Amino acid sequence: MKTRFIIQGMIYDIYPAGFDLSRIGKRLDFSSSSNLLNGFQSCQQFVEQLLHYNPGAAYQLSSGTFFQQQVSDIVQQLEAGELIAVQPDQQTEDSLHSSGSRLRSASISKEDITESTSIAGQQTSNNQARLTPKIKHHSSAQSPLTQKPTLNYQVAVEVAGQNLPRDQHLYLHKTEAEQAAQQFATNDRALMHRSEVRFRNISQQHRKVSLAINMKNGASPMLLPLIDNIAPSKGDRSKPEHDNVIIPIKPIHIETSHNSTSKTAPLSNGWLYLFWKGTLWRELEVLPNSAMCDCRVEWYRNQIRFDSQKASALRKAEGRWLNNIWIPYKIQNEFQLGRNGLRIAYSKTQWPWHRIQALESDTKNLIANTTSLDAIQQYSAQQHFDAASASISSLESAMNISPGSQGARGDNPNRIAAIYLEPQPNQLNLKLHDATHKVLAGKRYQLIAGDNIVEGVVSPDGTISHPMPYQATEGELRVWCDNESEVPSHKIPIKLEQLADINSTEGIQARLNNLNHSAGPVDGISGPKMLGAVRQFQQRHQLAVDGDPGPITQQKLKQIHGN
Repeated sequence: MKTRFIIQGMIYDIYPAGFDLSRIGKRLDFSSSSNLLNGFQSCQQFVEQLLHYNPGAAYQLSSGTFFQQQVSDIVQQLEAGELIAVQPDQQTEDSLHSSGSRLRSASISKEDITESTSIAGQQTSNNQARLTPKIKHHSSAQSPLTQKPTLNYQVAVEVAGQNLPRDQHLYLHKTEAEQAAQQFATNDRALMHRSEVRFRNISQQHRKVSLAINMKNGASPMLLPLIDNIAPSKGDRSKPEHDNVIIPIKPIHIETSHNSTSKTAPLSNGWLYLFWKGTLWRELEVLPNSAMCDCRVEWYRNQIRFDSQKASALRKAEGRWLNNIWIPYKIQNEFQLGRNGLRIAYSKTQWPWHRIQALESDTKNLIANTTSLDAIQQYSAQQHFDAASASISSLESAMNISPGSQGARGDNPNRIAAIYLEPQPNQLNLKLHDATHKVLAGKRYQLIAGDNIVEGVVSPDGTISHPMPYQATEGELRVWCDNESEVPSHKIPIKLEQLADINSTEGIQARLNNLNHSAGPVDGISGPKMLGAVRQFQQRHQLAVDGDPGPITQQKLKQIHGN
């Protein structure tokens, strides 16, 4: 049975092999880019667009878990002829109804009208027939209905800083008459504090602009919504500050020592979350070298919404590494501040999707758990971020790079905003049970970490949850199985350090050890001890006992252990 998709307003059908398609429509031939329809350059680009605009139906064509897995799977089926993509014959008529009245020009004689009202399988309306005699058959000039629009307009977007890399750029979406285009930021030679992205030689028709993020493995850029309806301007006008402004930022870590002095350091091994207008806009993994890689947030959101993927599934970062992040500062002459502005958060571990949804649905909760980026408004007054405020400065100042040093000249970007992020206290979550896995509920406990001592009673589900000082690295949990005793029955040393990600060998080893499955030292080496611990865990929880800590085992391990 066919599966119907819509890509940027155009309809495509995909059939399994074995159907007679001779009278259904025009088949997409993927043997050459010149044979494809509507501007697709390759089979992969077609599939990427298909998944981007139709995430809820993509599972019908692939069983892949991640975006690139689905793309590869569907591309392979199309190229092997197991699936066939067709643009149906009714496409043009559907487009006419959806876009209003779109007339085609033609040099047709009066006799041609009387022969048939069907041209190339499409029914010609009576209105078209009445208009046709007015078109001069002998005229070589274009009719007013088919005159090409004047292409002397442009779209200009300002980007703070100069010498910006090309890993982030802008994408101008196509219209019925004009193709899509992408442009990179180039230095403004007149105003040294900024760069510009200009789309020239376009019509006056309003356009949509997205932020494009380059992806790994040769995939097409991920498009993030930026400007919905921008009006091109005429000429080559330059303003002191454009109506649309983007500011690149570099999140920086603030470390506070015991004597209350602070120092800065690059972020590493964690996750960044950027919320715009109360909704998660970008999620990025932070690598050990402080490089940042984007996740396909909207793709995962739609996969979860259409039950194509579980909300508890891990989200994979597929973007190319970035040294800074582009964020909107002014859109259509409206500053993106306050409730319309951006907020950022840094976490050592990837947030579960239910936490993201909880923040999106509760403004007070979002404000309490994220940092405002409103300080970037200094750009309009001073065109730089030197000594801006306690939460933002120039990257050179934050990293102690002098303006004339090797780190601040050449091809390196300059005038980048450094955003200071104070880490939130670690949340210690424990679950207590005895040797028979019976929950130890209602038992008195005492938790000691650094100079902090907290006491309480274990909850009915056996959990203990407390925020802990960020600088504390070790502690001790004392438990009284007999609440009347003065002496604790157990003293358990604990390490207050961040576990590695669940999809890493170190993360699996640490969690197995915490659950009393002896996986050996947490060294990232998958040896015999880890193999035995994985098998023991799989057997205890009724999983396939193969010793392979794959996605199913990782999901169960995450469920049992927690974050």
